[in-house]
Amino acid sequence: MPSQPAKEQVLDASGALQGHPGLSLKEIAGDGLWSIQSSRTLRLESFARIVFNQDAKIGTMLEAPGLRLIQFAPNKAYLFSDQFQFPARALDFEAIATDISHAFCQLALSGNDSLEFLNAYTMVDLEDETITAARCVRTRFGQYAITLWWDSLSEIHILVDRSLARSLGSYLHTLSTRWF
Repeated sequence: MPSQPAKEQVLDASGALQGHPGLSLKEIAGDGLWSIQSSRTLRLESFARIVFNQDAKIGTMLEAPGLRLIQFAPNKAYLFSDQFQFPARALDFEAIATDISHAFCQLALSGNDSLEFLNAYTMVDLEDETITAARCVRTRFGQYAITLWWDSLSEIHILVDRSLARSLGSYLHTLSTRWF
């Protein structure tokens, strides 16, 4: 399969947020991103058991080498891969996968106060123990629908519609000037 064309950068500037030099924002060059949706015969639950050897549940994140699955709704999840091609070990489920790599942009907000900063403006309590244990959530950030996940609280990944990423970056910069 030929490689995908490179995605155009959407942020004009990255780096320290204007109002809080301890926070920085950068665009992450992602590879593969698929929407996985159950069908009558191919179920997300079976996909998770075969590919991750675990059960998927709403609001959870599963990981395997080179793969990450975030389930945010019944029978629907995002699959992140470190390659453009659909993972070979999941080919039996390719019929329920839609490549959405070019529809989204992945940003990373870094700094010791990242979670606290985002928590001040999201529609959910990011410090709730259920969310911190899951290390992922789909929520609203102002007018933006975003998916957040993290391996470390000092770097929070933000998935947003590509068409809104530049605006979200500007919004984060503006909010940082108001956050004390």
